[in-house]
Amino acid sequence: MSEDYLGDIGPDSRADGPDETMTALLVLSTELGQARAALAALDTRLEALGERANHLSNRVETLTVLSAEVRGLSASVAKLLDKPATEEAPSLLVDLAHIPAEHRADALAELVDWVRDVLFVGWPHAQTLLECCWPYHPEIVNALLWLRAAYHAAYGEGQDKSPHCAADFYFWLRDVLKWADERTLSCSNAHAGRPHLVVPERRDDTPALAQALRREVLAELYDALQLSNDPKASTDDVTAARERVRYLSTHHDISRQEYDEYAHLRQSPTSSY
Repeated sequence: MSEDYLGDIGPDSRADGPDETMTALLVLSTELGQARAALAALDTRLEALGERANHLSNRVETLTVLSAEVRGLSASVAKLLDKPATEEAPSLLVDLAHIPAEHRADALAELVDWVRDVLFVGWPHAQTLLECCWPYHPEIVNALLWLRAAYHAAYGEGQDKSPHCAADFYFWLRDVLKWADERTLSCSNAHAGRPHLVVPERRDDTPALAQALRREVLAELYDALQLSNDPKASTDDVTAARERVRYLSTHHDISRQEYDEYAHLRQSPTSSY
């Protein structure tokens, strides 16, 4: 070997320099940061999963409570459906007009028994206010049917007892007895040997209804005629109003005299309608 060759005893050219060391440190630092970010993201996801688990747990508890309530309601409904209907119930829910003619005598006999055996026993003062002629008065019969239904709701067997039902009965008892007493003040039952007054024949108000409905037609005709003569109205409105006047007059056969009488009422300052 030549004495001038010094390559083997010099510094190793493969040794890491300062730049390469810094690069390695930067890579490690970056990877460490990424690892920390991944751990933070994982922690966030775990926290979110924990919240969802708590939410689901709360919903399960709520559903459990609701399920118990539904079972309780189902049991209550089944209990109500299993209750046998009493034979007296239908007569408690109807008024005189809805009792068939063939059952009316029996229904009124039951009501008389209730008045005697229940009303006069529990509330003796009722005898001084409820005259014995009450079966002659359909309005009092209906009131007593109603009062008996209120009594049944408050004290009847198989009913859910509630203080307000009894309070309602006492309220209606006082009102019905007072009203029945007023309705029978002019009755002749107190005078021996005198027959009771006959219930007046039912009035039919169909003619009055027809007149009331015709009054509505006259009102529409009046308004249409006013519009047809309004100088401020548009041509289309005037044309439509005149067509309406012709239709109403012809279709309902309204005479000039009938219209004039209605128009006079509309224009009168003392009219109430």
